[in-house]
Amino acid sequence: MDGCRCCRWIRSGVNAALIIFACSSANAYDGALGNRGSPSVNPLVNFVAWIAPKIRAVMNEHSGIVAEKLPIEIAVAQAALETDWGRHKPALKRKNFFGLTRKDGTYMRFESAEDSIRSYVKSLSGNGTYSDLRKKLEITDHPEKLVEELDRYAEDEDYVPKLKSMVRSVRKILPEAEAEDLPEPLL
Repeated sequence: MDGCRCCRWIRSGVNAALIIFACSSANAYDGALGNRGSPSVNPLVNFVAWIAPKIRAVMNEHSGIVAEKLPIEIAVAQAALETDWGRHKPALKRKNFFGLTRKDGTYMRFESAEDSIRSYVKSLSGNGTYSDLRKKLEITDHPEKLVEELDRYAEDEDYVPKLKSMVRSVRKILPEAEAEDLPEPLL
């Protein structure tokens, strides 16, 4: 064995700051999601392993360009960014994994993670703000090119660079996360 999972990720190019943060807060993250497994399981893997299958299932329920062609890395990266890898307690309490707001700017509350994902898919599929994303989905499936069309998703002017970094991290974590067998979190 050539070091811990985190060391291998850093060597493979995953954002070192995220990994160092994750290693130092694994127990806090596991407790927030109710995981009672080994604290050696990286919280980034935990979050991706938990949310990715839910996103895939919801996408399979829907039709349309977003549900059919949006790369999983983008949806997982947005959920990770909007919830700080599942550690943002207000987002967890509201089960709002995508920072979705009402017209008055207040954060939406959902009954389940799947409801939050459905609302996210509906927003990207029908909101005029994302028409360029839908057009680009017709010609490419390259996540970093598609992310450019999400520049108005958040008010943060650095949202696109942050999201691109998250997409790269998720892309490296996803294969290992999909191999994990984790318990359902206690949200």
